[in-house]
Amino acid sequence: MIRPSPILACCFTALATLAAVEGTSVARPHPADPAPAPRHVGMKRYRGGFNQDSSPICQAPRLRYYGGPIIQSPVIVPVFWGSHVNAQLTNPTTGMAQFFADVTRSSYWSWLHEYDTAAISSGTNQAVLGGTATAGITITPAHCASTGTCTLADAQIQTELANQIDAGVLPAPTLDCSGNTQTIYMIEFPPNVKVSGPSGTGNSCVAFCAYHGTGTYNGNPLLYAVLMDEFTGPCAQGCGGDATAMENSTDTASHELVEAVTDPDIGLVPGTANMAAPGGWYDSSNGCGEVADICADGSPGATITVNGRSWVVQQVWSNKQNKCASSGAVPAVCSGSATTSCRRCTCGDDGNACSAGCDLTSGVCESSSTSGSDSGTTSGSSSSSGSTTEGTAGSSGGSSGHSATGSTGSATGTAQGGSTSGSKGTESGGCGCGTSGSDPFAVFGLVVGLGLLCRRRATTQLR
Repeated sequence: MIRPSPILACCFTALATLAAVEGTSVARPHPADPAPAPRHVGMKRYRGGFNQDSSPICQAPRLRYYGGPIIQSPVIVPVFWGSHVNAQLTNPTTGMAQFFADVTRSSYWSWLHEYDTAAISSGTNQAVLGGTATAGITITPAHCASTGTCTLADAQIQTELANQIDAGVLPAPTLDCSGNTQTIYMIEFPPNVKVSGPSGTGNSCVAFCAYHGTGTYNGNPLLYAVLMDEFTGPCAQGCGGDATAMENSTDTASHELVEAVTDPDIGLVPGTANMAAPGGWYDSSNGCGEVADICADGSPGATITVNGRSWVVQQVWSNKQNKCASSGAVPAVCSGSATTSCRRCTCGDDGNACSAGCDLTSGVCESSSTSGSDSGTTSGSSSSSGSTTEGTAGSSGGSSGHSATGSTGSATGTAQGGSTSGSKGTESGGCGCGTSGSDPFAVFGLVVGLGLLCRRRATTQLR
């Protein structure tokens, strides 16, 4: 356990000034001008005890949709930065690859339809659907591949991802049926690596524990998350309130994943005073930020169980339930004469929830049959106490045109080549300690983007 350093103990005035000037968003930070603005995360004390519902970190949270895409059917690629990532994370059956395969097929995921964009006139006609995960892929990076203390800049991470894709080590990003990016690279780092966050947001394990960002690859968004080691590295103290380092790791990863799915292009939002497209779901009032930032109060996470495997996840904000939640009611897809109290279908439902296809104009399945995992209505408690048992989930090997094997496996196939130049926005943001609901970044006229899981102030530890 460590106490906050004098730099963290108060409001990060200097850091807030730098981040405001540059712009970015984080889980934990995000990037800067000319890329995106950071999400503000106040320093919060941990709440004592286990299995408590999270409390919002801001006043009257309400996520608003800004017109950008979401990730409809995520293809999750677990990436291990070199051969020294903790073995618990790289284990193919009990590590992060299996977690990602399970979590998008669980009750933690299925209620997120409230953040679909299909029913919004200015939306991208997408739905939050179940995803897949490839096997974990260990890369041999150009920087920080050994065990010596090493510092990486966010720009180097983006460049490394692009190079590994070009080399065919990582599968190239794919687009969903609506033409939007669906692949996200969830990068786990070894304990010796320190990351310098985008746009003056500070360093890992001091200013943040993780973040999700947005770059570009072949003209399309390149989506990724930076997840620091929470076992033996500096983030082992102060980045989680759960019982084990593995639980802290999945808690953090769930935070970043849900934020990336509901607001994937935050890293491409200009650092202006007003949030706008391509931003997705976001609350720019009172420093609330993204869906998981609102509920990142340091409480221990909720437990979900999928095919006998238990995982800890962070509660996220539900507009419909008006509270932090880890489950909720799942609406049936609209079909036949049932066009109310249901969710509009999208192209992602073709052959799944809509066995005969989806009429995109009406948002109703073209057949009265609504078979598939998204049909029907289920509900669950949003309390973090207890466990929820799920039905089916499993790790899939590789994504379109690629195969991946082994916990330290390799991916093979034809990678998309091309220029890696273009906008490099990552969401990143410094941790401010604004009080009474004010956002210290707002006075600098910037959008506060979220994606960064900050270290929070506590009596003996930070997050």
